[in-house]
Amino acid sequence: SLVKGSKIFLVGDSPYYNEVKENEVFVGPAGLMLNACLEEAGIDRRTISISNCVSCAPEKLGIPMPEGTTELCTKLFLKREIEFVQPEILVPMGNSALKALVPKERGNISKVRGTERQIEFFGKVYRMLPTFHPSFLLRSPSFSEYVINDLRLAAGLDIQTVDGEKSDVKYRHVNTKERLDYFWKVAYNSNILALDTETTSLDYRDAQILSMNFSFGPKEAYVITFYTG
Repeated sequence: SLVKGSKIFLVGDSPYYNEVKENEVFVGPAGLMLNACLEEAGIDRRTISISNCVSCAPEKLGIPMPEGTTELCTKLFLKREIEFVQPEILVPMGNSALKALVPKERGNISKVRGTERQIEFFGKVYRMLPTFHPSFLLRSPSFSEYVINDLRLAAGLDIQTVDGEKSDVKYRHVNTKERLDYFWKVAYNSNILALDTETTSLDYRDAQILSMNFSFGPKEAYVITFYTG
């Protein structure tokens, strides 16, 4: 599913039974979940590019690929596909895709998702915004709202609230030094503060912080996403 000149390029991990049978990416259960997220985000799947970091199917589910498979497929196939499409932004879905685009990445997907940054991929600089893999959403559907908002961010659309209604709050993502400096300036000169924290679960013993949202006035919020690497 490659569209030359498309703005968004989604990267998954590897094809499975349905993808091999139909010779198409994301057509099984994970594909249906992805379609639902794209529809909720207001993105036409036909206008974006989608591929995997591994082009061949695993011999059997649960058995890891041979060592070096991801690196080889990324070099021989994914690199050429991205060069053909020339996207504005890469969206790795899941840890495998993230590590394929950024081999030295130390943070896992739960820590880096939703945070846009620049990466160098085979000598060229691209924008990148990681998100969860649709197969993860099949096990944890409550996280689909994160993916929907990540897709909307990648497309340059407005973020939605958790109930799906369009938010009238203007979100400012604090993901550069300049934006961080501006954030501290606003915070220093404000008399009120509202704070919200997004976590991976409600269990304080193993929950990880995904982001913190700060508001110093009505209809404006600052989003800081936490990750390592």
